[in-house]
Order: sequence, then C-alpha cells, then structure tokens
Amino acid sequence: MKIHFRKPIAMIVCICFMLIGLISNYTFAKDTTSSGNMKVIQNDDSICKVMGEYEEGTAYATLNKDTNEVTLETIEESKNKVFGFGKSKTNKYKVKVEKSSSNELVATIIDEDTNKEHKISKSDLKVKAQAPLVIPLAWALSELLAFLLACAATITIAGVIYYSATEIAEKLRKNNTYNYYAATLDEDKTDVYIAGPYPNDNAAFVAVSTGYSVFAITDAKAEQAARRGGAGTPIWHMAHGSGDGYMNHYHPINVYGAKIEGIHCWY
Repeated sequence: MKIHFRKPIAMIVCICFMLIGLISNYTFAKDTTSSGNMKVIQNDDSICKVMGEYEEGTAYATLNKDTNEVTLETIEESKNKVFGFGKSKTNKYKVKVEKSSSNELVATIIDEDTNKEHKISKSDLKVKAQAPLVIPLAWALSELLAFLLACAATITIAGVIYYSATEIAEKLRKNNTYNYYAATLDEDKTDVYIAGPYPNDNAAFVAVSTGYSVFAITDAKAEQAARRGGAGTPIWHMAHGSGDGYMNHYHPINVYGAKIEGIHCWY
C-alpha cells in the first residue's frame, strides 16, 4: 500500500507562505524617514503625526508635544465591498509608553471603546503582545509607534518622555516660566534629552543632591544648581563632544572637593 505525501506537504508549504505574507503585510518599514509605507504627516512644535499603510487598511500615530499624550487610530477597510464601496471600521487607542529607545519599545495600548489593555513590547525583531491583539497587528502598531517617537526625537524612561536637547533646548531658554528641567543621557550616552520642568528651584536642587542631572536655562542657574546640589564650588566644563559633553555644563563636587561623576547641570 502506497502512502502519498505530496499533496499534504504542498498544502503545508502553501499555508506557511500565506502566514509569512500575512505578517509581512502588517510590518511597517523601519526607516526613520518618510519612506516605505510610513510617512510623517505633521511635525511641528505641538504635534507629531505619522501614518502607515498595511494590508487591511491604514494606521495613524500621534504625539501631542504639549501634553505628551500618544494616541493610535486604525482604519480597517471593509471586506464586503460592493462595486468598490463599503463601510470601514475605525478603532482608537490611548497609548502609555513605558520605555522607548532606538532599539526597544514597551507600551500599553488601551482601546477607547472597550477599555481593554494590550501590552506590546518590541526589541529588535522580537514582538510580544497580549491577546486578543494579534501578533501581526501588534508588530505593525509597535513599528509605527517606534517610528513616531523617533521622528519626534524622543526617548522614554519609566513612562517619562524626554526630547532631544537639539530640538528643544533653545525654545526652553526663551521660555522664562521655569528655570530647570529634568535631563538625562540616552542609553548610548551620546546625546542629552530633556523632560518636564521642576516646579521650583529647590526641587531642582534636591534632584541634583540625590543624583539626578538637570537642564538650566542659563549659565548662572546651572552653576547655582550644581553648587546647591553639591558641597561647594562646582566644576565647569565647556562643550567637548557627544555624551555628557554635548553641552556646556557644571558638575557638583563632594565634601572632598572631587567631581561627582554622572551628575550634570547642562545649560
């Protein structure tokens, strides 16, 4: 008795190709420029908005730079079109970004209609998602979110969005509402990023004294923060390259008069 394997094997191969095609149709390009199937729609002082096209429709991701709110919208084309017409399905999501960098993203997507939460994480080519958000769609949305945050020149640490100093420092210097802002280096320690303001000067001094860096709107304010957050006259460094030397800054000193490493008061 002969057993024929050709048809089952052929069917399995076809199914594999179909699955590969499904995932690739949901996958957005990784470029941080307006190319491929993702592009920037708006990017100004207040809003950064991008869009991406996938097999089932279109997705939009928006960052409100004034409030740091991130939102998603997916528009799925009707599968039952008559003469090319059909009603599309729109889903809107709020997004809580927990961590983002050049190679990692962790976020929670909340459906505005059902309040269901879907946690997604992306690291290089690995994507994880909680059901019922299917992996192909999770991949697509994580790629679009990563593209959005890169276009806005941001990183996210512990749920706090930081903006590249190159993009925001001059604007903050002209705004006299606050003297100090939270600041940090990116994970590669190559660029300075700035987050929200400290409500008053004392809050910034306490931050420096407990090991955090700050951005000050003037030289004098940076010197004051380093002095009040340290144990004496701080050490000044002019801009000397990337990383912690990306901008002019002061280092607080300890009780022995030595520079406290890792703490910067940039300006």
